[in-house]
Amino acid sequence: TGETGSAKVEATDQLRARWTFYQEVAQLSTAAKLDAAMKANAVTIRRNRKQEGAPQIPSSNAEIMVAKLWQELLGVEAIDIRDEFYTLGGHSLKAVMLLSRLRVQHGIALGLQDIQDKPTLGAFARLVETVLESGESLSWPEMIKAPQAEDYPTAPGQARLWMLEKMRGEGPSPFHMQAALVFDGECDRQALDYALTQLLKAHEVLRTGIQENDRGESRQRVFASDDIALSCEWLDATFAESELLEQGKAFSQIPFDLATPPLCRLLAAPLISDDNSARFGLVLVMHHSVSDGWSIGVLAKELSALYADFIDAKTREDEYIDRSSKVCADDAAGIQYKDYAYWLERSLASEAGQQSSAYWLAKFENPV
Repeated sequence: TGETGSAKVEATDQLRARWTFYQEVAQLSTAAKLDAAMKANAVTIRRNRKQEGAPQIPSSNAEIMVAKLWQELLGVEAIDIRDEFYTLGGHSLKAVMLLSRLRVQHGIALGLQDIQDKPTLGAFARLVETVLESGESLSWPEMIKAPQAEDYPTAPGQARLWMLEKMRGEGPSPFHMQAALVFDGECDRQALDYALTQLLKAHEVLRTGIQENDRGESRQRVFASDDIALSCEWLDATFAESELLEQGKAFSQIPFDLATPPLCRLLAAPLISDDNSARFGLVLVMHHSVSDGWSIGVLAKELSALYADFIDAKTREDEYIDRSSKVCADDAAGIQYKDYAYWLERSLASEAGQQSSAYWLAKFENPV
């Protein structure tokens, strides 16, 4: 933020619009360009379809159900049954999310190959309808909050990473993830501290450590937000963006103690600007046991939004009202990652889970 109120307003407007995301020190602008190109392609397809005649809107129950899921995941409004999932902006991660929602909400177990083989909404909906009519849909446990406990089960991925960290030798961990954000304007440290505090309160996974119990098993332990500090290390020197990323490489090699949260750290520094305007950059490093390529991006967006929200309140000289519940991504039922791990453990032990395990064990009975 600048020294004057007008400068503060301008800086706030700028930082709302601009943040740059890097993962593993590689800029992911190509992903954004690809997403924009795919959406532009979808618009072109729709224009061509308008010339062909009336749209073919979803009409059967299965088509309407699938269309709703596509709309939620892909951020599109009107969908034609001839539209294809990947053409509308879908990718592998969103495909996995689609399959997960089908399984959890409707008990339908399908695979990524099914989306490849039935790319249009109409064809995929017919497959869903066939599964429902055959009675082969599976009943999975409801996703609910885990009962209050001292510790919680780890998800299989967490347990695997915990074991690999125990087994690997010295040197930098290959399981650290990195993102970088660039803000226009001078850094307001009070606003940044506020944003970090709100993130810590909103997301239990930022307060989670992975500890070993007396049976040698990995368990999640969630600490109270008052017992954890998510702080930022400040560099006084001014850097170019590329230089800050180099600093971030060394910063990301500092090991985490998986038993002691937060498994997340930040580095900040002023940035050089071609027009001498104020800018600063943040490097965010997280362990893969509490984050992935999608969630670290969500966290970066929420950090940016919370920071801007606090500055807005200061600029207007209003009493700040906590809006973190509206900014931070969260299920309506307040589901956290420990709740997902609890659900997954119950799911694998259920009849549906046992059937699924038996299917895949049979598939991989012979060497691949």
